[in-house]
Amino acid sequence: MTKIKERIIYFIENQGFKKGEFFKEIEVSSANFRGNALKTPLNSSTIENIITIYPQLNLHWLITGKGDMLLESKDSSNKPSTNIATNVETATNIATNVETATKREIYLSEEVIALLKEKISDLEKNIEALRSTSNTIERLTRIENKLDTSLETNKTLFSEIEEYFELMKLKENLEKAKNIETHRESKK
Repeated sequence: MTKIKERIIYFIENQGFKKGEFFKEIEVSSANFRGNALKTPLNSSTIENIITIYPQLNLHWLITGKGDMLLESKDSSNKPSTNIATNVETATNIATNVETATKREIYLSEEVIALLKEKISDLEKNIEALRSTSNTIERLTRIENKLDTSLETNKTLFSEIEEYFELMKLKENLEKAKNIETHRESKK
């Protein structure tokens, strides 16, 4: 057994107590000792109630699991008020430590939550940047396609212009040849 609540259940069963009556006496719901609630810590009031109502229960065993579950009967009969007072004081100290540890755990949990929120915000910004980049890439791809189409059109146009100039050159050469021919005939 490693948890205080598990040791309390062991104590109840070992002593032959009825669970419902035990939980009623210490002023807690039996639901605190089932399922996931079994893993949660006890508050100082509950520990104090247990030790006050059941002074034979060894507080050291209850908290740590070490030692005997029950205090020796001669100790409890010789100094009952001292044991109860010591147990209550020890229970209060332990409960304070549990409360401090719980507050620290809550603080750390809040810090983790804040860090996770910051990480989520960063990831959302990255997603938006990726979307923007994706949109830019799509626009650039459309422009590239238009340029390719335009380049093809320009190549065709350039070919036609070259062909036109070649035809113009041929026409000019033909006219020169006719002029030379006409000039030769006129000399004859």
